[in-house]
Amino acid sequence: MMRQLIRELWASLWKEGDGGTIDPTHVQFIRFCMVGVLNTSTTFFTYVTLTRAMPFFFEHYLLAEAIAYLCGSIISFILNKRWTFRSDTTLSVFEVARFYAALGSGLLVNLGVLYVFVDVLYIYDIVSVALTLCATIAWNFLFMKLWVFKK
Repeated sequence: MMRQLIRELWASLWKEGDGGTIDPTHVQFIRFCMVGVLNTSTTFFTYVTLTRAMPFFFEHYLLAEAIAYLCGSIISFILNKRWTFRSDTTLSVFEVARFYAALGSGLLVNLGVLYVFVDVLYIYDIVSVALTLCATIAWNFLFMKLWVFKK
């Protein structure tokens, strides 16, 4: 039973549409998380590169995180539009604006939590960035599904 469910879910991730008998929202969430691994990795490694290769960014870690977040967002937009939510609409200024408004709100959550972890709780910045990125997943998924790429 479980093996069949896993096979069906795996197959639904790669075929056209949103998953047959599997709840389309579950398929979208798994796709969103897979895209998230890629854009989060981009964000994380960009942050590490900036803060460890350039002393300016080590001192200004929030700016480094904002730049890193923007880099990850480009990957996120392309893959979530086309693969996760299967949006075939023509690219519009409004869609991009909604996407970046949603990400902007996610960035504010991200930066606020990061600030608390680093400057209030004194958690090492690299660990804090990893924890903070995880905290924004549900926030961003809901905005993308219900507002940015809604059908």
